[in-house]
Amino acid sequence: MGVGTTGQGGRMSKGSRRQVTLEDVARLAGVSASTVSRSLSMPHMVRASVRESVLWAVSRLGYVPHGAARALARRRNATIGVIIPSLRFTVFADLVESLQAELGAAGYSVLLGHAGSDLRYEADQATALLSRGIDALVLVGNAHDQSLERMATNTGIPVVTTFDYRLDAPYPCVGIDNQAAGRALVDHLLDLGHTRIAALMPDERFNDRAARRLAGVRGALADRGLALHPQHLVLGDGAAEVGRAAMAELLGREPSPSAVVCFSDLVAIGAVVECRARAVSVPGAVSVAGFSGIGLAELTHPAITTVSFSAVDIGREAARLVLDRLDGDGQAPSVEVPHRLEQRASTAAPGP
Repeated sequence: MGVGTTGQGGRMSKGSRRQVTLEDVARLAGVSASTVSRSLSMPHMVRASVRESVLWAVSRLGYVPHGAARALARRRNATIGVIIPSLRFTVFADLVESLQAELGAAGYSVLLGHAGSDLRYEADQATALLSRGIDALVLVGNAHDQSLERMATNTGIPVVTTFDYRLDAPYPCVGIDNQAAGRALVDHLLDLGHTRIAALMPDERFNDRAARRLAGVRGALADRGLALHPQHLVLGDGAAEVGRAAMAELLGREPSPSAVVCFSDLVAIGAVVECRARAVSVPGAVSVAGFSGIGLAELTHPAITTVSFSAVDIGREAARLVLDRLDGDGQAPSVEVPHRLEQRASTAAPGP
């Protein structure tokens, strides 16, 4: 938009050609140019009333910040890289949505990649994001390829991890205590009277959240003098169709389990569908439980017992950790997001 001199109410004269500048916005908003800059690049550091005045002036004048100039002045690209395992799962969509909302309010955009369960491919995705210019990197889990860790060290780029809270995490993290969550779910099944408990999980060598949940499963069983039978562990990812196939495999094994712990609610839904197709009663013949607390799990028949947590909260807190490392003092601690056992109709005492 071209602009000449300002008239009454801040309107620009007709036919003007000069680009609207930061100083034009500052004059109309009644603040300094540095305040305008801060309002646009670091809004959390400006009073809400001041920012509203600046945004009004920006809208009135049609001002567009010069991205390259802003990045140069801040020595940043105003972009955060985010790598998730998949675009198929609700929890990751919730993470990205809340993360982007929080970062967007602070003047940052999000560049997204997905890497499946391949840690080497995740490192390649990180390389691609870094080559495009990002200010920080948000990852899922605390297990990553050494080449990614070296890149983070060499570039000094802030890294924040999500979905797994650990005191010994290599980077600032926000998530649930997966080991405690796995233990809580198995304690629930043990309290109902189950002793033959199976697990449908991703390979723990490539998924640290699965490894931690399985550690909780094994720990809870060991506390009661029990163990996870080798025939009662079936590997697969977190999708519903995988859960159905894994449950089919499990039902063909001996000894048969009386309860099954699934890595995700989608896996649990797939397991219930397979049981129904085989006329296996849930929870009469086998109890089924999951993780994540997605809304769909409550709407299935039977409704699925789950360990629920908020992926939205994880995204919001992860954004705050990123901003603290970019614009704050970098001292904000890792955040444990609470989890909660939701007992529903898919689990009950073992049948006769």
